[in-house]
Amino acid sequence: MSSMDTANLTTTSRILEPGLRKYMPYGMERYQVPSMGTIVVTLTPEDTLTIRDPEGRQKGELVVFGEGGREDAESLGTKSTKEASGLKSILSRKSESAKKVLAGLKRRGLNIRKMKAVPLFSEDSLPDEEITFQSSRDLTCVIAALGEDMTI
Repeated sequence: MSSMDTANLTTTSRILEPGLRKYMPYGMERYQVPSMGTIVVTLTPEDTLTIRDPEGRQKGELVVFGEGGREDAESLGTKSTKEASGLKSILSRKSESAKKVLAGLKRRGLNIRKMKAVPLFSEDSLPDEEITFQSSRDLTCVIAALGEDMTI
């Protein structure tokens, strides 16, 4: 190797990708809900579900399906108090993400038409605000990040 070849080599002993050094405890999983999107997670008894609003002011909805596809927010120690209108609006958009979530719900035999939601956060929520739930049985949860389309 000539001196000219070695001049272009770069080495570093530091991590260049942000967040790689933040190790999660064994058994912890982390998911990100996309803006105006949804995710589906399954819980088993004694699982902990923590939902965090990293930037604040992000309204959301949590729909909880229990045995037989029935609404079961009580198994997370909370109540579904509102119609899941935000989630239904997101899933009616026919985006690729919405199609995947709808297919996953259908595959599990779950229907959101009559479901109620647990409201998450508000327009006044602070950055890094968290809500934590503990599952008492097997559940399927749909988490939606609500909002409106924005022109940037």
